[in-house]
Amino acid sequence: VIPFALMAGLAVEEILLPWISVKVKEHATQWMALFITVYFLLYLPISAHVSSFEYNVVLPEPHRAAMAWAQENTPVESRFLVFPEDIWIKDRAAEWFPALAERQSVTTVQGHEWQPGFGARGERHFELLDCAGQGLTCLEDWSLQYTIDYNYLFFSGQEKTYLQANVEGSPAYRLVYQNQQVVIFEKQEFISAAD
Repeated sequence: VIPFALMAGLAVEEILLPWISVKVKEHATQWMALFITVYFLLYLPISAHVSSFEYNVVLPEPHRAAMAWAQENTPVESRFLVFPEDIWIKDRAAEWFPALAERQSVTTVQGHEWQPGFGARGERHFELLDCAGQGLTCLEDWSLQYTIDYNYLFFSGQEKTYLQANVEGSPAYRLVYQNQQVVIFEKQEFISAAD
């Protein structure tokens, strides 16, 4: 097997590559035209179509309705913890909440890229995302660790997390809004994490 592989490698190097090199040099303009044509006819439309699935996603109507409710039914000084749906760069609810609800989101990373502490904000987002499967103690510890106060908790997404189930069963939170994709809880006691 090894001698055959060596012989095949030698044939490619000594015969096939020099032949291809000569043919490419003879027809360089034609090869370049073929490459450009294939690139424009295949690669660009396919990549544009594939990337549209990943990045051109509209914020669902139930999310927008919940944000409109928050704008109309909560005090202007309200602080929302918009629980992450995904990594921050894909978290549409957190990204759009401050603009559509006109309320402060204590967890939104987008829009802070040019400010000091941006990296730490992204790290906090990932740590909070881990709380989804760990429950209410994780959320409370996270809030205390970073001294982040909030008085509303905004959950979005199709699946209920373990944390959301804990919040529903806690007397410290009261359900104030719900639709098919979003639930909003009001924290019953707005206690400073620094206290």
